[in-house]
Amino acid sequence: FIKEVEAKFFNLPADQDFTKRGSAYQGGEIRESRDLEQSHIILGFESPSYEADDYYASQVLSSILGGGMSSRLFQEIREKRGLVYSIYSHQASKTDSGQLMIYAGTGPDKLPELVPVVCDEIKKLGGTIADEELERAKAQLRSSTLMGLESMMRRADGNARDFLLRGHLRSSEDIIAQINAVDHKMLSALAEKIFTATPTLAALGPLGQLESYDEIKARLAS
Repeated sequence: FIKEVEAKFFNLPADQDFTKRGSAYQGGEIRESRDLEQSHIILGFESPSYEADDYYASQVLSSILGGGMSSRLFQEIREKRGLVYSIYSHQASKTDSGQLMIYAGTGPDKLPELVPVVCDEIKKLGGTIADEELERAKAQLRSSTLMGLESMMRRADGNARDFLLRGHLRSSEDIIAQINAVDHKMLSALAEKIFTATPTLAALGPLGQLESYDEIKARLAS
């Protein structure tokens, strides 16, 4: 395999100096009205990069907020209120920034009630996390990490990403240790930093009853 790679890539140009432009998260919105059965909403916030000290805290925070059927968004908005077909959060990090995203798919008539509830759940997250929620989210991340070792493709993908983004491989023991180190203080500080910043809104479908971007932004800031 190594000989094949050398034969095909050995003559590529040598590294050249370049200046990498850093991220500049701006927030804002994009809406596209379409005649669909559902309205699809994504609310996003700038979050930590791969290299940030609070990267694993952001993974835990996302899991508590919308990472599965036991998460706050799923329980409050889908199970209790029946406002969505689907709702979850996802944390995606890059080399110098990241984005925590909340997705909701709902009927157009549910939008006036849905958006305020989502904003309320976001605002009350940082200071109200129970020990049980924290431990459950950490256990989910630990199990995902260890189960990923059983997949050849996931291991290869993870190793390649580590080399490209970090320049070194991480051991599963190191990852588990960083997950275990996440505590209430880290989550509270991170939630304050993420959810008080300028949000991003993307929306697709019937959007006549969706609040304006400025109204949603004001809800989060209140």
